[in-house]
Amino acid sequence: MILTLHNYLPGFTGDRYLLGLYDHFIRQFDMILCVDEAIFDYCSLFDGDKGRMKDIRFIPNSIDTKRFSVASRHDGPGLRVGFAGRASDTVDVEMINRLIAHLPGGTELRLAVAGDLGHIDASGPAAPRVRLFKGLSQEEMPGFYHGVDVVFNPVLHAGTTRVSMEAMSCGRPVIMYGISKPRCFLDDRNSFIIKRDFQQLLDLLGWMTGEPEMIENKGLEARRTAEARFSNAALLPEILKAYDDILEKSPLGVGP
Repeated sequence: MILTLHNYLPGFTGDRYLLGLYDHFIRQFDMILCVDEAIFDYCSLFDGDKGRMKDIRFIPNSIDTKRFSVASRHDGPGLRVGFAGRASDTVDVEMINRLIAHLPGGTELRLAVAGDLGHIDASGPAAPRVRLFKGLSQEEMPGFYHGVDVVFNPVLHAGTTRVSMEAMSCGRPVIMYGISKPRCFLDDRNSFIIKRDFQQLLDLLGWMTGEPEMIENKGLEARRTAEARFSNAALLPEILKAYDDILEKSPLGVGP
């Protein structure tokens, strides 16, 4: 049996019972396709510790780069910063609220929040420059990314996440926190890696306001990364090969 594993539960909880269920679930499959490196590393270590022989592969989520296409940056002055995702405990909501409360002059913040908005505090003097988008569909997300210059994705766990990959495909660099192991696909050419430090974030945004050409160049490099490493065209052959391989190993002799 084959499993595509999207969630990295050890990154979210230390609950032994939940992790035991997670490990038990993993054990049921012969091949595991991991959509992020952190998942792949965990499954590989777990598999080695148990002395089992599984086929474990890192194949990231693929992005439709035709739909998540590049669009030119807006012509107006100032900097537009975007956030997309759930305001949950996997995201640094405190940093988002601090940014809203102390939004630098000339900066606009656009938030595409899925689910409950209750954790987002959009009050205060900068409120006119904060725009909330509730429940955007996947069809509307490319337009959201096109409407910003950079995407702030303050996830607190390992991994790149689909938000960053979609933004990069749209030619928008992302801001993410650095972790002990570099985040796959992100480097100094196509993104901004910072510490979990509010002043560093403010300094970066202030500097970016006067560097539109640099932002555009990073965005174009982000797009090139998307096309080469996680576009549908790049990854679908790997996915098809994985399924062909598991079918060839099937004891029932089922073939394509």
